[in-house]
Formats: sequence, structure tokens, C-alpha cells
Amino acid sequence: MIPFTTIFVPNAFTPNGDGNNEVWRPVVYDTEAYEIWVFDRWGQVILNSTDELAFWDGTMNGKPSPVGTYTYFIKYIDHDTGLPYEIRGHFSLVR
Repeated sequence: MIPFTTIFVPNAFTPNGDGNNEVWRPVVYDTEAYEIWVFDRWGQVILNSTDELAFWDGTMNGKPSPVGTYTYFIKYIDHDTGLPYEIRGHFSLVR
């Protein structure tokens, strides 16, 4: 059976103030339970949320985070099958 839940994860974003692509946010459809973590290159948690609309604006403690690669981990339960899934990957912050 093909899972009904769909999650699109962007591979880069540019929080540089030009009004385009300012936040990093997966697009999530039809999960029963959802949790996301974003980590910097040292493994420090930058974002942790159970909100499907959660996003990261490229800052940490109110200051711009450095350009580079960040890691994400998403756990969710598929809406249709009720089965748990995990997605891991990385994305780039570019200014």
C-alpha cells in the first residue's frame, strides 16, 4: 500500500531579506502525528515542533545563523495506514 501522507522538504532557502524564500518549511499533508527537528552542524537543536506549519527563519537567538548545511529529522504517522515513518536529510542556508 502506498502511504497517503505527502511531505515535500525543500533543500535550500535564502533568508536574506529580499522577500523570496525567506523561511525553511516542509509542506505536509495528512499526518496523524508529526514532529520535526532541525540541527546545526554541531548537533544543536534549532527547531523542534509538532506543528505541521512550523518553520525556521534562519536565525538562532535572534541572530542570523551561518551559511551552511543543516540537518532535519521528521517523524510522522501516516493518515491512511496508521504506520510510523521517519525522514532524515539536509538542506542549505544560503544568503
